Amino acid sequence: MDEQRIPLCVPWFDEKEVFSLNGRYDKDFGFYITADDYYDDFYNWLPVMFRQDERDYPFLKPEMLPVTSWEDNVRTRVKKEHWDKLRKYCYAAAGHRCEICGKRGDPYIECHELWTFDSATKTQKLKKLIALCKLCHKAHHLGYARRLGIYNDVLRHMMWVNDWTEKQLDIELDAAWKLWQERSTQKWKLDIDWLFSPGGYRYV
Repeated sequence: MDEQRIPLCVPWFDEKEVFSLNGRYDKDFGFYITADDYYDDFYNWLPVMFRQDERDYPFLKPEMLPVTSWEDNVRTRVKKEHWDKLRKYCYAAAGHRCEICGKRGDPYIECHELWTFDSATKTQKLKKLIALCKLCHKAHHLGYARRLGIYNDVLRHMMWVNDWTEKQLDIELDAAWKLWQERSTQKWKLDIDWLFSPGGYRYV
């Protein structure tokens, strides 16, 4: 990635607005700004790691879904044609870029289901769908990353995105492992109501 260019996640329906704010475009790189541009104007299109917002840090945390939730998700709860519409809209809404690191598809990006877990009610609630590159996505599925043989690539990617040392990475991995073990002892009730909310995709 060109260090002088800050990538933007611009959907087609925001392109005119970005151009009106003097956002830039290159056919090979896509939409971007430079370090000299005024970030606030483009905040809504900045990938998370470029927002410099403490609330977003760390930008990419290691995660593993509880064993008791495997194969129970949005993709398995809706019809295939609905899932295809959801994921494709997710890609388009992110301008076909990773919403965390800003990388363009290589050759494609993936749709990730972002969840919150309420241990009091044992509810696994859909927060949103986000578009991610392969490495950012597999940081949320570390067990799968290991099976795919890209585990170490994902770890290096997390260190780059978060500017972590190996020690910091080890601390986060240990915490993720312990949390996974704890959550895997519980049966979670899936809540996908976000899809039908004003901010959701409503099957687009």
